[in-house]
Amino acid sequence: VRLERRIEAVFSSFARFGEWRPSEVVIPQASCKLGLRNFISLCERTGVLETELCTKRRVVRIFQTYMDKGTGLVDFQQFLLVISAIAKLKDTPFEQIMESVLNVNQEGHLWIHSGDNYMTLEL
Repeated sequence: VRLERRIEAVFSSFARFGEWRPSEVVIPQASCKLGLRNFISLCERTGVLETELCTKRRVVRIFQTYMDKGTGLVDFQQFLLVISAIAKLKDTPFEQIMESVLNVNQEGHLWIHSGDNYMTLEL
């Protein structure tokens, strides 16, 4: 659960700002969803797009498969499904891709659920 919350902190920062902003994720905020443009930024930051098998076009198609058709956004659970599909495409273990997402969060911030609101704590 702790690793998932660190990954969720990265997800939430990219959902809100399109980049990793550790100082911003320590402020209690409502839950969020991730759009395609910010997801691509996350993929670029983590190196997910660095192979011929995993092109931007293919990642866009995968994202569109799992996104909410009305909003064009994914929540954290849908994000995990997108990452799983990308891992299959790359023939890479899911854990390896999640490790690259986790490595963005060098500060170790956790995203803590608090009712409908979320907040992070640094441990």
